[in-house]
Amino acid sequence: MSARREPLLWIQLLAIGIIPLELLLLRLILAGADLGPIPTLERITVWILAVLTPTISLLKRPADWASLILVKLPTNKRSKTQLQLSNQQKEIIPQAALIIGAIVLLIIFWRIDTSAVIVNHLSPLKDNSRLSILFTSIPLLAIITWQWHQLSQSIWLLSKSPNDLLNTPSISEKELKESRLCLGLGILSINQLSETPSDDSVSIEPEQSPEEQNSSSLISDINSEDEAIPIDSQPNTLSGTPSDDSVSIEPEQSPEEQNSSSLISDINSEDEAIPIDSQPNTLSGTPSDDSVSIEPEQSPEEQNSTDLD
Repeated sequence: MSARREPLLWIQLLAIGIIPLELLLLRLILAGADLGPIPTLERITVWILAVLTPTISLLKRPADWASLILVKLPTNKRSKTQLQLSNQQKEIIPQAALIIGAIVLLIIFWRIDTSAVIVNHLSPLKDNSRLSILFTSIPLLAIITWQWHQLSQSIWLLSKSPNDLLNTPSISEKELKESRLCLGLGILSINQLSETPSDDSVSIEPEQSPEEQNSSSLISDINSEDEAIPIDSQPNTLSGTPSDDSVSIEPEQSPEEQNSSSLISDINSEDEAIPIDSQPNTLSGTPSDDSVSIEPEQSPEEQNSTDLD
């Protein structure tokens, strides 16, 4: 079990935002009257009554972490983990934080009382006596002290690991009532927080860039086209011989290659058109009967010599 599953510990952290608002209200209250004849004594007296006295009481009996002043978790219905958390309250760190908070609150109260005259026209208790103003500020300072104590305790308990809680013995209900300051009515009932995700959780994929989306769509289109082509219509490349219906695709030829190919095809067609019998029998070495001897053309001198003979 983990301390982070206790919702009241997280609720106590709201004091981080509430305490500054309460200090602002304290300034407005103190601005209702002018400073008395002995302001130093007045401030120290108020601090002893409103801060120091509750601090000493909380050191002896720490405030129950499950108490919200007015309401609290029932002490007779607490689990073992909750009782172990109560046993962790009397550590040196929460007590040191309480003492430091009391000293810091004295400094803040001193400065607020000194500068409260600036907002005199905004005070809800304007034109009241100094004594009534100081008595009104005592309950507010005591609440701030309580909230600071609960805030420091909650941070300390939330920092505890499950192993630390397992090694901590739990206290009994009687010890809880005697050693802890349990203020409020025991009518509060809050379920523990769940650390495991629900079964119907949906996995969210990271957003893809436009390039990745285009490549994914292109791959899916290619796969769909491949599935659309039947296996029988594809060439039988596995057997090593093309199928009957396969068509050979020749590479594209350049214009020069096309011209030379057409010229060669024309010559072949002319050779096929001439019959074999009409060709001269040059293989036998003797001319055929129908063959005509063609003499070479003679020059004029050779013709004259022939005539003289």
